[in-house]
Amino acid sequence: MTSIGDYAFYGCTELTCINCRATTPPSCEENTFQDVPWDCTIEVPVGCQEAYEAVYPWNLFTIVETEAPVEETTVTLAAEYGTFCSAKALDFTDVEGVKAYIASVFDTETGELTLTRVKKVKARTGLVLRGTPGQTYEIPEGTGTTVVANLLVGMTEDTELSPTDGNFTNFIMARNDAGNIGFFRVGGTSTLKAGKAYLQLPSDELSSEVKGFRMMFDDGDMSDNVETIHNEQFTIHNGADAVYDLQGRRVAKPTKGIYIVNGKKTVIK
Repeated sequence: MTSIGDYAFYGCTELTCINCRATTPPSCEENTFQDVPWDCTIEVPVGCQEAYEAVYPWNLFTIVETEAPVEETTVTLAAEYGTFCSAKALDFTDVEGVKAYIASVFDTETGELTLTRVKKVKARTGLVLRGTPGQTYEIPEGTGTTVVANLLVGMTEDTELSPTDGNFTNFIMARNDAGNIGFFRVGGTSTLKAGKAYLQLPSDELSSEVKGFRMMFDDGDMSDNVETIHNEQFTIHNGADAVYDLQGRRVAKPTKGIYIVNGKKTVIK
């Protein structure tokens, strides 16, 4: 059981409210609340008021049940599609304008990667997010749901990727020279920034001709203009300072205006 030390609130003569999120009333020393006004309110989790009112010295205060504040994670998309990984469990259920997907199936014959929509995910789940370029979304934290058969690997710190990792081949989301977006083989060593994800597939199921995959969303949509993505050689645009306009198009030589750089709106003068 949690315990609050002696004189923990000593001298807090103007204290009006204490928020205690413990579902079981913590034990207290004799002088824990010395000098705390007895009209102070104790906020406790929903369903716990009766337990607190039955225990000294909590029962000397006014006990009120309150919902725990919902923490949120801020996400800004640089383009219509982007990979994402959070160190916390998230709940996309009621978030307007953005959808989260895992990679569930790949087809080497068609060059298609099937993305399945998910709404509640555990921490460190690799995802593809789809939304409006430049838009910022507030994603509530949640308890998460275990995601199975996810081919995406999420990273919560900067990571150097090689073309292969043991018996697996690594792919990153990027645009080719034609502007097509998809998952392409890692060439050489590539640094994946924290908060991103990459695709990892078993090498023995891939031929050397498979250079990348286009995205097929299970709600019926495809990533645009990717008919030639499968058996072509691509230049990967994975620079830390890649610049995109507000429509998600990569800009080689930006002029004055507002752009997305590293996922953030940036004014170039």
